[in-house]
Amino acid sequence: MLIVLKKTGQKDPLRSFIYRDKFISPYELNDMPRTTLRELGFRVKTGSILWNKCKDKITDDNSFPPLIYSSNLKKSVLKLDNLCGKRKQYINTDKPHLSGKSILIERGYGNTFLFDVVMVDMEKYYAENHVNVVYGDGDFERVLRSLQDERTLRFIKMFCGNGTISAGDIMDVLPIW
Repeated sequence: MLIVLKKTGQKDPLRSFIYRDKFISPYELNDMPRTTLRELGFRVKTGSILWNKCKDKITDDNSFPPLIYSSNLKKSVLKLDNLCGKRKQYINTDKPHLSGKSILIERGYGNTFLFDVVMVDMEKYYAENHVNVVYGDGDFERVLRSLQDERTLRFIKMFCGNGTISAGDIMDVLPIW
């Protein structure tokens, strides 16, 4: 992350932060909590499946584990089987799978970032590379409430605008309330 200090012509005697062409007041940064997912013992990774590189392994056969795309995350609900076209919902692969309780977060594409967040508890699934996965042992309910909080959405708009958010940013930068 690069933060550029620059005088912006504001009457504030302190310099303001400009990050990705967004104005962030130092007072706003000071008011944000310092707790992060890493400090709470969680880890974050980006989904490892690139669907267009494994088209021969994806299928409509629901006897295989689901492959979760960002389009499956809709307003805090996981919606499977809502795909159309060449993408299929299930995958037959020997790659290491995900399992257990986790929080799935849309990574974004760089045009219209919605920051959709869903908590799941599944025996076996895969995440596509536009989905970040929060995992570990801890208070998932607290983290989910924080990720859905208006202050988090405000931070996201300041931090990445309509862009993307990386697994590292979610783990080490995103404030947890």
